[in-house]
This record gives sequence, structure tokens and C-alpha cells, in this order.
Amino acid sequence: MRSAKSNRYRSINKTEIIKVRVKPLGKRRFNLKAEKMGYNLSEYIRLLLESRPIPIRKTSEENEFIRSLFLESNRWQSISNMYKKSDPRLSYEVRELVQEFRLKILNYSQNDRKN
Repeated sequence: MRSAKSNRYRSINKTEIIKVRVKPLGKRRFNLKAEKMGYNLSEYIRLLLESRPIPIRKTSEENEFIRSLFLESNRWQSISNMYKKSDPRLSYEVRELVQEFRLKILNYSQNDRKN
């Protein structure tokens, strides 16, 4: 099954070629920056030319780590629910920590998109 991203790029016919001369060091720099941000050289240059902020793509390991953090926050939420009747204050504090933890995860994800 193909991803929506690959279908989106397939639907756009890229038929025009733009050539730019750079020194070998400049080309290596562009390649390194593109690779660091998770793009190939062509995609990176296109984003630069469009003057849009270039979001950093997460690796599959980073996405898996974020998923595991959310799962862990769900486990802590379940623990807080277990203590809801016996110790409401503890339950409340755990729920607040879970909300703060989730907010930090979301902020981390959004900050990466802005860079």
C-alpha cells in the first residue's frame, strides 16, 4: 500500500529542470543539511526556493519513541483511575502529571515541525 505522500508527489508532474552551479563544498553542505532534515537534495532545494519553513522529518525510531511515550502516559492515566476512589488527591496529582507529560510531548513534536 502506498502512502498518501508518495501518491501526492506522483500526481505532480515534475518536467522542468533548473540547473544551479555550486562549488563541491557547497554541494556537500546542501547534501548534509538535506540528509540531516530527512530529505533528498531535490526536495530540500525545492523547499528552500519556496521560502517556506522546512520541517525536520522524524525517523521511524523517533516516531516509535513518541508512540511509546504516549502509551506510557496512558498507563499512568490508568493508574490514576485505579486510585480515584481510594485516594482522590493522589489520582488528581497523577492526572496532572500525565497532562503535563503529554503537553511536553506535543510541544516537542510541534517544535520540530517549525524548525
